This record gives sequence, C-alpha cells and structure tokens, in this order.
Amino acid sequence: MRGVPRFAARLDRPLAEQGSQLGVNPPTLSALVPAYLPALPGTGMLGYPEFGYWVNSGVPNARSPCELHVEMPMELDMNLLVYWPSGLYPARLNDGAVTALDGWAYVRD
Repeated sequence: MRGVPRFAARLDRPLAEQGSQLGVNPPTLSALVPAYLPALPGTGMLGYPEFGYWVNSGVPNARSPCELHVEMPMELDMNLLVYWPSGLYPARLNDGAVTALDGWAYVRD
C-alpha cells in the first residue's frame, strides 16, 4: 500500500471534527449523520465494503478513545486499515506489524 485510499478521508475527518468539537466521540458512526456527513459512505473497495467502528468504553490506558477500521482478510491473515484520532500507533498491533499511512495505520498480520 503506497498511501491511504481516498475513501479514508470520508470518515476520519468528520470523526475527528465531532470528537474535538463535542469532546466525545460518537457512540456509532450513524451519529455523524447528518451533522457531519449526509450519509455513511462505503469504503469504495469491493472486497471490503464497510467500515467498522469501536468506542473505548472505559478501557484504562487505551491509546485512542475510538477506532475506525476496515477488516481486510487475505487467506489466513487478518489485515486491517485502522484510524485512531489520537494517531498514537504502536509498532505492533494484534500481533501484526504496523505501517503508518497518512494518519492511518496498516496492520499486516
């Protein structure tokens, strides 16, 4: 992967804006509609059409208050494209090597 696909900006910017303006991340991606997005976009990748989303609900020492991701399973590997508003990515995540990509992280299992 040379860089983050254009689809990534469809959700990472509204997610960061909502979090910084209200001081809290949305409980679901649907909460970004319509104030920050007219509708929830797909990823634009045929094999991996949907974004996943996770909110930290009190996990101590979490590196990010929420996570936006695209699961990209390939044969026996579970690769991920991950966005954390904090941008504090470790060198390894879920036992996979992490490569930084324009504010996102590609995790190769």
